[in-house]
Amino acid sequence: MRTKNIVLFGQTGAGKSSVINLMAGEVKAKTSLSTERCTMHWEEHSIAFEGCNYKVFDTIGLEEHQLGIEKCLDAITNARSLVTKLGKEGGIDLLLFCVRSGRFTSIIQKNYRIFYGSLCEMKVPIVLVVTGLEEEENMEDWWTREKHTFDKGGIAVDGHVCITAASHLNERHQELYELSRQLIRKVVREHTDTEDVLTRNTDFRTSMSTRNIVLFGQSGAGKSSVINLMAGKQIAETSCADICTMHWEEHSIAFDGYNYKVFDTIGLGEPQFGIDEYLEAIVNARNLITKLDNEGGIDLLLFCVRAGRITATVQNNYRLFHEFLCEQKVPIVLVLTGLEGEQNMEDWWSFTKGQFDKYKISVDGHACITSANNLDRRSQQLYEESRQLVRTLVREHTYDRPEGEWIGGYGWLWRFIERFNLGKNKDIATVLTRRCGMPREAAVLLAGQIREELARKSST
Repeated sequence: MRTKNIVLFGQTGAGKSSVINLMAGEVKAKTSLSTERCTMHWEEHSIAFEGCNYKVFDTIGLEEHQLGIEKCLDAITNARSLVTKLGKEGGIDLLLFCVRSGRFTSIIQKNYRIFYGSLCEMKVPIVLVVTGLEEEENMEDWWTREKHTFDKGGIAVDGHVCITAASHLNERHQELYELSRQLIRKVVREHTDTEDVLTRNTDFRTSMSTRNIVLFGQSGAGKSSVINLMAGKQIAETSCADICTMHWEEHSIAFDGYNYKVFDTIGLGEPQFGIDEYLEAIVNARNLITKLDNEGGIDLLLFCVRAGRITATVQNNYRLFHEFLCEQKVPIVLVLTGLEGEQNMEDWWSFTKGQFDKYKISVDGHACITSANNLDRRSQQLYEESRQLVRTLVREHTYDRPEGEWIGGYGWLWRFIERFNLGKNKDIATVLTRRCGMPREAAVLLAGQIREELARKSST
């Protein structure tokens, strides 16, 4: 029988380590009677009961006010690394959300949203474990009284158990402790042995194993052709120079045993655009970033540039996507197309890299390729070589990269405002015009939308 993976999460002091020892029937995890932090990194424990084997993972609580912002971000990254690791190794069978009895707080809600909502995409069975109930006459009464506060806080679970994880107390408490062991084991068995769990876990493993890639760049740079190159077949419509993609388009591709969702976007800053089209293109791009943010994040930006003179439009596309939309936090690679006429495609980068440095275009990697198919024999050889180059580049900066994808989430507009020191009296439109190369009229319209969004967020 397969070993089941269980992840415990919740506020520091909720008794996660004690719950592990309760389930195991022996001391496996280090505990503390105070709220002092015992787990600064996730810890793995192997336990077995009633003929089943489990790997139980104890995680750090996500309390920003105790950790500070930097350590809190490290803790979230740590948790994401665990979720990603388990996603690749068979999935997560159950989340145990540990909450200590007492007043319902925003920290409880935040732990739930980050772990269950963002990291596990609401695709893993979750059970609430309420601890610290040794003084209750009937431990289940606590849930009867307090369930409405969890409902009000938007916390929905597949099951719950009310227990005490405190051992070595008086005789009555010891009886409650043994009862609690039976209760926690029963709820674990019930929520890991069902067919529904297997189905949800399969969905979770599938979603965790797919990487999101966003392609951007000027029209005519060959974005759609690069998608076809990666896919090994034609899945995206192509054109020599006309704008094919007036809205972002999603393509599912797979190669070398890995799965990707690739998003083809419209070029920004095209001379043939009117103000309305320009603004629509930017709003479209923002909608895509928001969609991916809500669905797990972005793993890679793939910036397509056609070989030739580097222009301000190339720089503006870079700044709009990498800086404005993705906060410079998404890995970005440069794919240089149109190099079928070069004796050695990589030579072009050696000769031209200085131009990218001049425009302050910094990337994590690059590939010099041709995405033109059905040419002469030599060009066809270069095309096949290009396929390997771009696939290797993508894999190295997604699956072979240790950290997880970027999740923007609430606050990206705030960080944009803070980054450029835009107080109430500062002109966002001017920054968008000067920094991102937007036409003044489009920048004014977009700045108005940003102000409206900020006002809505401030009022909520």
